[in-house]
Amino acid sequence: HKNVRAIWTHGGLLSTQEAIWKGVPMIVMPFFMDQKSNARILVTKGVGIYLEIKTLSTQSILDAVEEVLYNESYTKNMKRLSSEFRDRPIPPLDLAVWSIEYTARHPNGTLATPLRSQSWVEQNLIDVFAFLFLNFFIILLSIFFVMKLLISFYCNYIYTASNLRKSKQA
Repeated sequence: HKNVRAIWTHGGLLSTQEAIWKGVPMIVMPFFMDQKSNARILVTKGVGIYLEIKTLSTQSILDAVEEVLYNESYTKNMKRLSSEFRDRPIPPLDLAVWSIEYTARHPNGTLATPLRSQSWVEQNLIDVFAFLFLNFFIILLSIFFVMKLLISFYCNYIYTASNLRKSKQA
């Protein structure tokens, strides 16, 4: 929306791209994967504030919101970054249409999927599933033999204990 002045996000790639495209500064609170590195990049560029989830408090949230809303440098830097991001030789939709048409014209060209040169086994990950099944089978077999060994030891222990009792009684 045109009245949005800041975005509070986890810092994932898509939310970051959307905020940059719209030129809206960010408050970033990453959780995992690429989010922390994205947050550091945004802070370095001066377009966002990093909130650490481990030290999150009401005061840190209020400070971050006030900093982004009232310090115009974040908006100014984000507008500059947005301008750089939008400066492309052709619009993204036209690029997507061209890529689809190119692939249709050149089915074996550089944009063709590598799946075309893979066998059915590779495409459907049969080799991976076979490896996982083999590992699962080996683990189950190991558990079976350990349980059999434990039961055998237990039965021998009971048998020898009962024979000792009988020999003491006689």
